[in-house]
Amino acid sequence: MNPEIQGESSLPDMRYSNNVKTGFLPKKGNVFTNNPLFTIHKKHRYLEIDGSTLRCYRKKDTQPHSHFEWEIGLQNASINGNRIRLEISIRAWDFHEEFAPETEEEFDEWFKALKDASEKSIKDYYAFARALGEGHFGKVLLARDRRTKDKFAVKVISKDNHELRSQTLIQRELAILKLVNHHNIVRLYDLFDTPEKLYFVLEYMPGGALYEVLKVKDFELSEERASLIIKDILQGLAYLHSKGIVHRDVKPENILTTSKEWPFTSKLSDFGLSNFLGTGALQSKVGTPYFCAREVVTNETYGTKADLWSLGVVTYEMLSGRKPFEGKHTKSVLYAILDGRYHFPHEIWQYISPEARDFVSKLICIDVNRRMSAEEALNHPWIANRGGQAAINPETQQLQIQNQDAHQGHTRQPDDMDEGI
Repeated sequence: MNPEIQGESSLPDMRYSNNVKTGFLPKKGNVFTNNPLFTIHKKHRYLEIDGSTLRCYRKKDTQPHSHFEWEIGLQNASINGNRIRLEISIRAWDFHEEFAPETEEEFDEWFKALKDASEKSIKDYYAFARALGEGHFGKVLLARDRRTKDKFAVKVISKDNHELRSQTLIQRELAILKLVNHHNIVRLYDLFDTPEKLYFVLEYMPGGALYEVLKVKDFELSEERASLIIKDILQGLAYLHSKGIVHRDVKPENILTTSKEWPFTSKLSDFGLSNFLGTGALQSKVGTPYFCAREVVTNETYGTKADLWSLGVVTYEMLSGRKPFEGKHTKSVLYAILDGRYHFPHEIWQYISPEARDFVSKLICIDVNRRMSAEEALNHPWIANRGGQAAINPETQQLQIQNQDAHQGHTRQPDDMDEGI
């Protein structure tokens, strides 16, 4: 695999909330030995201390964070132990579980790991500053490492009033962030789990969202720069797709930059709607309508190439200042996508190279089999040859990429796009 696609060989390490311990531990239970013909074995459970979260599995699981019997945030939980009787008790306001280590050494290891995890607090390591933004699941705060003074973005998710589906999406986002390690994907540095809130400590991207950078008055967008920006995202997508992950919400708001001044690096963010392909294809209707692939709108099964359609829409808008599929309402946008026809208006695209137009055409392509994959797109001449040197027509350079709420294009949950279609 291309080194730019491959990413780091190891999974990302947490800075402070390291995965402390995993292993089997017997549950405490009554054992009757009066009748030698009967032997009651203790039930062993596979435990995983992940930052300040404890998960319990019936058996060692090959897929992290899935199929667990229960999980609990250890912060502020009461951890008590009796080394003589080899007992460990874990209590929270609505939770109580007891375990029976088989040796003093096993008791010491688990008791220390559980106590350490229960006493970790994000405020011991990070000082919060101003708010950076707010999303569907929570707010994002700027924070500084108390020791190094480095800046981070902390996504704060309240556990109150979250329906089961939202909890599933949050856990899936966390699982994906812990699995990926690539220079074109915003990195997870720490995780803190409390009874009330979940804190994702993420890489801070000073440039903000791509659509904000492109609207800066003095920013000059050439095809070369546009090509390099799209190349960054293609590398991130190719990496995700190689791991069987579909982002499902590629749009300018979810592309963050390291600076507002050129040159900068662009990175994919927000994996709240992402999913694993597993052994088949996906079918849920998720994403932002303007950027949804046609097969998503038609409720067909889809795979990684749905992300490439979305990136094609992003590219079209970067180069022209318009969206290929527009409408006054969400329903009319979806009908335009279903129709699948779009145009390259001469008054705008006469200033843009044929290679760029060909690139877009091979991404916003109804026939999924003919649509380029991320790796194929990286080899397209418009990407491989760094676009062109000429600046895009100044009249279309100030892109009309706006907040999705203003376009009624906010993130949709499954089935929301069925109405009226």
